[in-house]
Amino acid sequence: MSATLDAGKFQIYFDNCPLLTIPSHTHPVEIFYTPEPERDYLEAAIRTVIQIHMGEEEEGDLLNYLAALNDDGDLTELGSLMAEFPLDLQLAKIFIASCDYNCSNEILSISAILSVPQCFIRSTEAKKAADKAKMRFAHTDGDHLTLLNVYHAFQQNHESVQWCYHNFINYRSLMFNLPRRSTDFTSKDYYSNIRKALVSGYFMQVAHLERTGHCLTVKDNQVMQLHPATVLDHKPEWVFYNEFVLTTKNYIRTCTDIKPEWLVKIAPQYYDMSNFPQCEAKWQLDCIIAKLQCDLQLHYRSVLTSIKSIYTLKKRNFIDEIKNISE
Repeated sequence: MSATLDAGKFQIYFDNCPLLTIPSHTHPVEIFYTPEPERDYLEAAIRTVIQIHMGEEEEGDLLNYLAALNDDGDLTELGSLMAEFPLDLQLAKIFIASCDYNCSNEILSISAILSVPQCFIRSTEAKKAADKAKMRFAHTDGDHLTLLNVYHAFQQNHESVQWCYHNFINYRSLMFNLPRRSTDFTSKDYYSNIRKALVSGYFMQVAHLERTGHCLTVKDNQVMQLHPATVLDHKPEWVFYNEFVLTTKNYIRTCTDIKPEWLVKIAPQYYDMSNFPQCEAKWQLDCIIAKLQCDLQLHYRSVLTSIKSIYTLKKRNFIDEIKNISE
């Protein structure tokens, strides 16, 4: 709406006095209209939802990457099993994978702690003491296994409220009962199996440390940093994370160190390198995929050689038997 007066109409109020016009620049005026208030908010909400889903979904969405859908868009056997869980899709996939890695109890413990308010209490008055207490539970591989250490220590101390108070732990965040099924703690694969199970669901939330010193999220190359609250005392080359936090900087929070070969083995459908931008992470994953393919070819050659040897030996034995019969 323009604030300029209509000189012709204004002239009437001054007995049609003569107008003096001066040529000048004209400025375009934009006209805005206030939208009419919604008469039925339920109808408006339904209309909005329909509009959101009217567009075609891109191929390879979350369900496809989690192997829950086949090429025809139908649920796979894994997808049907995931649908039985009243959980986030990624967590459902992690729980199912934990059975294969024999670490269901540990995955349930970690997931339960992540689903409640912060496990660690860090008051303004006792920051240093709280940080020192947290580091007593720190695991070299990252934050998820640190949470598991906290839960194990809590159980060993008979779920003591006093123990939680002295260690700056949120007592309520650890009060849950879970069924037990886990790998022997002495197994060398104990922690690796837990991390692999977690990667089964969080393979899309991965970051890589480039040689330039920048840490980039894999596939979309967003620059980020490890959150100051992490227990990692080093910068791992590959990590997966639970949260991407936007504050004064881009941070990833609750991170765990992983191996890149796990990514291409656990989620080959997602780590299709033709869809990845050029970066150091892509080059490294390409090398890993090439090595795995080479190892697979060598394995097949070895199997074929063994089959040929068995066939040749049986053929010779058969010929010898025929000769003996004919004699």
